[in-house]
Amino acid sequence: MNKIKLILGTLFLVSLSSCDDFLDVSSDSKFDDSYVFGTKEEINRALNTVYAYILSGNTYGGKFYTTYALNNDVEFTTNSSYIQNTSGNEYKQFDATQNGGDLNSTWSDAYRCIEYANNFIIGAENTELYAQRDTTILQQVGEAKCLRAMNYHDMVVLFGDIPFSLKRSYDMGDNLVMPLADRDSILSVLIDDLRTVVLQIIVIIMTLLVSIVILSFLQVPTT
Repeated sequence: MNKIKLILGTLFLVSLSSCDDFLDVSSDSKFDDSYVFGTKEEINRALNTVYAYILSGNTYGGKFYTTYALNNDVEFTTNSSYIQNTSGNEYKQFDATQNGGDLNSTWSDAYRCIEYANNFIIGAENTELYAQRDTTILQQVGEAKCLRAMNYHDMVVLFGDIPFSLKRSYDMGDNLVMPLADRDSILSVLIDDLRTVVLQIIVIIMTLLVSIVILSFLQVPTT
């Protein structure tokens, strides 16, 4: 009887192990960093995704310029009605209420673009091409950092102190809530980040100039 129980117990444990192996599968439609950042063509596509989200109608594709312009010298509107707009979204006329939904959509799309930028920057910086100082990849990382800085800057202008992180949510583990950061510290970090981009651009330009000079000397005909 004990032998039968032992055999049944062993079979049960084996079945559980087999079940775990069966459930532990990867999706064929999921692309990891090794694929997304495996070639220059795929890296370029990933950067295009960042550009696509920055053109959202809730941010740079519209509302940053047409909704929150606050009657500056370029974009302005007038209102001849004496009745308050029930939508609560008349920000340019300083007539916004808690019922306005535009800010929520702008907040979501801005951070969505920041997430894609963070994902691109971290993924691209971990490639062999970046380690080899490939000029195309260096430029693309610089573009993504500029797009990220644009979003954060205008969100600071609009909201003041905001959640801030240069990490992608994929790398944050269980702590998916960005810490709230002081506006001055945010801008200081972004400025330092962009300074590294400028230095990389200077190195790229100097490398190209040296190459041009060398090629010009090599092409000089000898007499």
